[in-house]
Amino acid sequence: MLRQHRLDAERVFVTGLSAGGAMTAALLATYPETFAAGAVVAGVPFGVATDVQSAFGAMRGGLSHSGADLAGLVARAAPPSARRPRLAIWHGEADHTVNRGAALALSRQWAALNGLGDADEVQSRAGWTRSVWRVGDQPIIELILLAGLGHGTPISGLGADPLGAAGPFVLEAGISSTLEIARFWGLAPADAAEWTPSARLDPAQASHPASDDLGAGIMAAVSPHVSPDIQAVISKALTSAGLLKRA
Repeated sequence: MLRQHRLDAERVFVTGLSAGGAMTAALLATYPETFAAGAVVAGVPFGVATDVQSAFGAMRGGLSHSGADLAGLVARAAPPSARRPRLAIWHGEADHTVNRGAALALSRQWAALNGLGDADEVQSRAGWTRSVWRVGDQPIIELILLAGLGHGTPISGLGADPLGAAGPFVLEAGISSTLEIARFWGLAPADAAEWTPSARLDPAQASHPASDDLGAGIMAAVSPHVSPDIQAVISKALTSAGLLKRA
């Protein structure tokens, strides 16, 4: 595509939600020369899962790895590259499918990979926390945690300047991750970000049904959107992983 259409290699980006967020992290780790930046929404760090059980363990937030150990997983994934893609990370504090600990681990992974320690800047207001790591004046990593938000992509579909509409795994938050990621990537003006997530989160959208059983929560979330055959496949995988009680 770059060659055929003479596109700008410095404006190639990748993003994804949930498993797509995990795939985004994998693409950034294994093809760093291809992407200028990426954005992971409710995903997990690269390399922390090798089977179903470890994947669900990562989703539960059971990631005590040091930043150096996490960075090593990325460093070994591809030959050294002159480019380290920049990364935006978005996660809901009320996400019962992928624990917020996965986002914190992903930020540790990418910070250590870039030789960085703690965030250079942390902004905390009602409803959100934003942490930024910089190299010089350039933001390299951005981590946004949204209070009250469940498992999905945050949007701002209400108010005077709505952007999008809520739906399955697209959650009203009073702020659009898509727009803010575009700002972080340099594709949208950077001076209009208000960072004022709405307090009008719909509890039915903000989080999945409360449950101590992660498998049951996942089934409740996906069942309305997939066929019975697919439900059976997911149920079998969760049961095999010990995350769902046998019928």
